Amino acid sequence: MSTKGPKRPMTAFFYFLQENRNRIKHEGEKLKPTELTSKAGEEWRGMNDEQRAKYNELAKIDKNRFDQEKKMRENMPIRRKKEGNEEKKKEGKEEKKKEEKEEKKKEEKEEENGASEQDE
Repeated sequence: MSTKGPKRPMTAFFYFLQENRNRIKHEGEKLKPTELTSKAGEEWRGMNDEQRAKYNELAKIDKNRFDQEKKMRENMPIRRKKEGNEEKKKEGKEEKKKEEKEEKKKEEKEEENGASEQDE
C-alpha cells in the first residue's frame, strides 16, 4: 500500500469516458483531449438515469473499495522512523562536503606546483 493512502475512487462519468473514449475519438475528426472530454460530457448529460445506471454501479463499487482501504489504513499501526537515521544522513553529507573540499585543495595545489615548475 502506498504511503499516500488508497487510490481515490473514480466517478461514474470517468467510467463512461474510459469505456467510450475510443468510440468518440474515431467518430469525429481528430480531437484534442479536452475536446474529446467535452464531447463525452455532452453525451453524458444527454443520458437518462437508466443509461447511467451501469456506470453509477461501477462508481459505487469503487467508492466502497476506497472506503475499505481507507478504514484499513486508519487501523494500521504507524511506522516510526528509526532514531538516528537523520543524524547519520547529516553526518554523511558533512563528511562528503569535507572530502570534496580536501580534493579541491589537492587539485589547486597540484595546479600551483605545475605552474611553478613551468616557470623554472
